[in-house]
Amino acid sequence: YTAKQINAFEAMVGTKIMVKTLSGKTVRASVMPGTQPGTFIRIPNEGMPIMRTNNRGHLFVRIDINIPSNLTQEEKEIITKNFIK
Repeated sequence: YTAKQINAFEAMVGTKIMVKTLSGKTVRASVMPGTQPGTFIRIPNEGMPIMRTNNRGHLFVRIDINIPSNLTQEEKEIITKNFIK
């Protein structure tokens, strides 16, 4: 298991993230639009080695969403005007 942080807008519209695997390589994973905090993405065959085989388990990536806490008044007004009904 690992975690990756994205911002709220990336969670809303979807994005691609780069994830470092246990073997040291970096893979690209898709975050679907509307992803909620704590959602897990499965990356097949990039997890822990399976004993006595040449196979690997899956790597699970928990998506954490960074919600800004220090918006300016102007930013708050823009968000309220465009997104709050």
